[in-house]
Amino acid sequence: MWLLASLTFFGCADLQKPEIKQFYGEIKPPAKKEFRWANGKLPRQLDPALASAPPETDLVRAVYEGLTDLDPKTLEATPAIAESWEVSADGRTWTFHLRTGAKWSNGRAVTARDFKRSWRRLAEMGADVPNSRLLKNIVGAENFSIDDGITVLPDEEFEAAKPEGMPSPALQEAAPDKNGELQTEKATADTPAISVPSAVSAAPQAEIAPKKTPVKSSSVNKWLGVEAVDDQTLRVWLIQPDGNFPAAAANPLFRPVYEDDTGLHAIANAPSAITNGAFRIAAVGKDQVELNRSDIFWANENVSLDKVFMIAKPDAESALAAYQANEIDAITNTHFEPLALKLLAPYRDFRHSTHNALTFYEFNTGRKPFDDLRVRKALSMIIDRARIVQDELEGAGEPAFDYLPFIGDENEKLTEDALEAKRLLKEAGFSDTAPFPAIRLLINRNDLQRRIAQSVAGMWLKHFGIPTQIIIKDRAEYEEAIKNGDYDIVRRGVVMPTNDETTGMLTLFTANHGHFEAALNNWQDERDKELLKRLEEFNNRSNATLSTPTPASNPLERPGAETESLQSARQNDPGAAKIFLTEKEAIEQIPAIPLYFAVSNSLIKPYIGGFDTNLLDAPSLKTVVIDDKWKNSPTQK
Repeated sequence: MWLLASLTFFGCADLQKPEIKQFYGEIKPPAKKEFRWANGKLPRQLDPALASAPPETDLVRAVYEGLTDLDPKTLEATPAIAESWEVSADGRTWTFHLRTGAKWSNGRAVTARDFKRSWRRLAEMGADVPNSRLLKNIVGAENFSIDDGITVLPDEEFEAAKPEGMPSPALQEAAPDKNGELQTEKATADTPAISVPSAVSAAPQAEIAPKKTPVKSSSVNKWLGVEAVDDQTLRVWLIQPDGNFPAAAANPLFRPVYEDDTGLHAIANAPSAITNGAFRIAAVGKDQVELNRSDIFWANENVSLDKVFMIAKPDAESALAAYQANEIDAITNTHFEPLALKLLAPYRDFRHSTHNALTFYEFNTGRKPFDDLRVRKALSMIIDRARIVQDELEGAGEPAFDYLPFIGDENEKLTEDALEAKRLLKEAGFSDTAPFPAIRLLINRNDLQRRIAQSVAGMWLKHFGIPTQIIIKDRAEYEEAIKNGDYDIVRRGVVMPTNDETTGMLTLFTANHGHFEAALNNWQDERDKELLKRLEEFNNRSNATLSTPTPASNPLERPGAETESLQSARQNDPGAAKIFLTEKEAIEQIPAIPLYFAVSNSLIKPYIGGFDTNLLDAPSLKTVVIDDKWKNSPTQK
């Protein structure tokens, strides 16, 4: 009630006379360069591996620096600790050149070994890492998901399978040193190599050398396609070409941690943590975290703020009260009720933007009649997304006519067309005399999702006469039903961690999803078998050399090889599950009905500059400035 009364008292005049009061609350720039930020609850920890959402991701970005960063406006990769990088012609080998001035907060230099050790730590953590899928394209990362006692290949087979220039993994009983380096002889520049993607180390022995006996060892060094060439050079090998890898490497997940991990897992101990970012954690209180600008950060002279206070507020009402009283400078990561959003919308310091998160209804294409593209199109075309957003979400969302909000190709959108939808359903063989079977729609227990499901079911019933059984399950039962494929259509919600198309599609259609995971694994197995087969053929050629071959002579460099393998895996998939790597293909095949994108709402004082909201909810504190001489004027934006 306080929020409604406050907004009504302070806001009604603004709605009627926006030219008099253009901003919500008092506007008085602080005298000091101290940014006061209400960003939801208090962060629980600052381990980059475990940070998957604000406020943890915001804290990690502030106190840790990665190889790259993202331009907060364009979301393109920008130099950070890596001042430059290059990629091989096949798009699979990335080499990053680290700047010499980057230091940890204890004064020690940040080196390529820190990244190698930290990324190996991620791989070893496996499924405990929320965004572990971002690691999947790094050669060897899959090895770490296998229990001790894995089957590994002898040295000769590793040599044949590893990418160009990648050092040989050790097979003796030894562990990496504290910097993550295998205790083996370092590869030299003359080490012969073949430019090929890697197969996983657990690939069947018979695929390469049937007469060899696999080695079993619980202490074998599992290898990862990341090499510290020297202190300032990091080389990364990928399974699939990825021209956007530097942007993916900006994710908080990939930021290095210091060797002893001190203070990462309890926010109260965070001030003792050794970090390498633009800010250091100075103090942790009951309801705030205080950050100080780091004097030894490599770009310290470009950072304007002296302090940042990340202030925890229990709810939107208390955050708004503090903002109105000019006690805080920005509010993000806070849930505003629909009425509050309507009342705040006219103010110039209110920001509303699309977030990289999608709610959608996914088809079980292994069941009839949902294996028919015409049926999927018809059920999608009849849904009025704008009505759902307006009536059920009360404007707190954006209608979704595609799967990824950052592609933006107007020529590749799903359409709403009742007449065409009815024609397609009739063409698929359904009519008054051959009625469509009742749809089993599975959703998790959530009142909003129940109302949305009832709205969609009403549209299917009104236009097609199709009844819908809405099955509501608690989280554990819901996830088990998804794993078992026990549904016709299921409600899903996914937050995409990057603005990369392939990563987005794999996140939508494979993450935490049983039959799609099986399809992806099937594709990977087929890919590895094909690569190994062609590698063996190449090595058996008469007079073949181990120098880097030209694309024309190397079958492993043949364009489209992985596409053929992927197509083969799709055709052989018994569960009829599909893998979609591009949005265009998903729009053509409609494996799911996108309903709406989430939105981010924030309030930011007009004297704050450089605090840019974006699809990833990833503002940068390094670019924030406070204009202490700010004055309102009719032309000021």
